[in-house]
Amino acid sequence: MQAFIPSAPTLSLSPSRSLLSSFKTCTTFSPQAPARRRRPLTMTASAPPPLEDGMILFAKAGPGGKVMGDCPFTWKANLALRFKNTDFNTFYIDLANKPGWFLDLNENGSTPTFVDGPHAIGDSDEIVDYADKVGRKENLILTREDDPNWDAAFDAVSPVFGSFIRFVKNKEPDNEPKVKAELTEALRGVNKFLAQGKGPFLLGETISALDCNLAPKLQHISVAAGHYKGYRIPPDCSDLQAFLERMRATEEWKASACTDDVIVWGWSKFF
Repeated sequence: MQAFIPSAPTLSLSPSRSLLSSFKTCTTFSPQAPARRRRPLTMTASAPPPLEDGMILFAKAGPGGKVMGDCPFTWKANLALRFKNTDFNTFYIDLANKPGWFLDLNENGSTPTFVDGPHAIGDSDEIVDYADKVGRKENLILTREDDPNWDAAFDAVSPVFGSFIRFVKNKEPDNEPKVKAELTEALRGVNKFLAQGKGPFLLGETISALDCNLAPKLQHISVAAGHYKGYRIPPDCSDLQAFLERMRATEEWKASACTDDVIVWGWSKFF
């Protein structure tokens, strides 16, 4: 068996177009027809994965270290890889107790990190772009910046997660109405965009990188904001709700999603 050499891959962490500004990876401080489905392999600090297992997605571990964690950026990358019919394994990383070999691989110690032979990518947007290159579903391009609706969809999606974080982490009662209204406004902005489009996804009939980016964040809002602050996505956001339900119904979502309990666990550090 070929030994895994953590320092061998070259990590890509170069600045790139971001779907959500600086929100692209999970660290210790973060809240944290498909490809042939593989069983996620158990990650232990003393046992890095062998390179012969092929492409590997390193994901934030959930409670106990053996289930998918709540990192929405890993979720985005995972969805993209699966929609592109990419053959890969998943390994879980305890971000509170990162193994030394993982820090050698990615000095930032963040997830997601994707390894394909000599290549290592530590940026969720770049993993989505890489999926476009190596995925076996060649007729699907996820990052379609030449689409005439890309910029408008990008602008609609961008405020959502930041407004959610400000709301869910707010501890100032006087500021609560303001941050709650900002989140609601951001969600209504996406709903308006979806209502004006031809659907069922943000750019029409075909899934895109923007859909992979948005849906996990909506799930976090639905679960965490609901659990900790009693917030519900506004009933007038019916197109947004329908979009999330369509994403939840896909096999790619079912294969990549963490449970709602894990999302609650991931945000519990703030409450």
